[in-house]
Amino acid sequence: LLNAELCNLSLDERGQVFDDIHGVSDVIEETPELVSDSLERVDEELKLINDKYAYDFAYALDPKYVKNRVFRLRFLRATLFDAKATASRIVQHFEIKMELFGKDKLSQDITQDDLDPEDLTMLYAGYYQNIGVRDRAGRGVDLWLTGLKPNLGLDPATETKHRLRRLFYAQMVISRDEEIQKKGQVVVVWAVELPRSANKNRSAVWATVKMLSCLPIRLNAVHICFDNLFYKPLITLGSYAADTFTRVRMRSHFGSCSECIHELKTFGIPVYALPFDENGNASTENHKAFWATRRQLERKCSGLGKVLSPGPFDVLLGRGRLCQEHVGNVRYRKLVVKHKQQYDSASTVDKTAISFMIINLVKDASGRFLKDNGDGWVEVDDKRARDKVSHSFRTLRYTNHTTSTHT
Repeated sequence: LLNAELCNLSLDERGQVFDDIHGVSDVIEETPELVSDSLERVDEELKLINDKYAYDFAYALDPKYVKNRVFRLRFLRATLFDAKATASRIVQHFEIKMELFGKDKLSQDITQDDLDPEDLTMLYAGYYQNIGVRDRAGRGVDLWLTGLKPNLGLDPATETKHRLRRLFYAQMVISRDEEIQKKGQVVVVWAVELPRSANKNRSAVWATVKMLSCLPIRLNAVHICFDNLFYKPLITLGSYAADTFTRVRMRSHFGSCSECIHELKTFGIPVYALPFDENGNASTENHKAFWATRRQLERKCSGLGKVLSPGPFDVLLGRGRLCQEHVGNVRYRKLVVKHKQQYDSASTVDKTAISFMIINLVKDASGRFLKDNGDGWVEVDDKRARDKVSHSFRTLRYTNHTTSTHT
């Protein structure tokens, strides 16, 4: 099936698949005319769909929610501005939403308070994690840790429904991020060093992959890491359940933990941010903290302006490996090194000008200076950013002085 679909692609389409998988693809240039015309065409396509009970019911409850421009634009970006595909996906979205949460929730965003205890157990277990750092193309990265699926002692059908409710909620939160909407997502499925007795709910695999095509997300690459051929049938099942766009962008990596991590690195995945210790054990500490903070924000009806995942050109303020190895910080340090000599020989006034020049260079590349204030990443003002730049120059001078002294 995969080979046949690849053969049916044009050379340009195959090139796009290759670029998407390796994290080097371009983003559609969104002009006001493109957005406006596309939204109008979506409205026209929706009118042509007769069988859309859940959509019509949601529209009757709250037409402003259903016709919300930002809401529909999320789906348009997921389909690369294909109006017909967008209309179909919106209709399917409301169908699955009604099936999972009932009619009363159709015209409102799902929050953690709408989830059952079993849903929340699934959410906080860390089975699905957004690692909080973008790949080299600026795309969000989700890690699916199949070994962390909690055993709730439920029958397969009930367990599947709780998994879908949890996934629906989480993906709708993640898809609020405008950069992820434009650039897409990458999924890493991790099935390495699992016991042979691990839960293999085939119906859940099929339903999970199918539901992804009902959400405002675009999977530009799916990497499946495994070390036991016993899981090959499940991988094949997931591939068949995926739509063509996703299926041709799926890649399998067979090997040990270190071998799979090395493979992921070649595809631009920020492996340093994967929540594994030196023994390959997964951590859920940051994951649980993220969703706990998100719940507080939902209850305050705020926090929607927070930055869920820093981009590849953002500079993170703070200590620790995550900040130091973030790709935006690496780029930023190169800027500081490049202008160090000029800064050291400048007057106080000129040093301030150089600091602001560095800030502007970061912003010109669509970067921001971000700080984790406990509720998520927020952008700091220019004064705080200037302090960061000045401190970076002082640190570089001290480091070079210490190195030369010891040598």
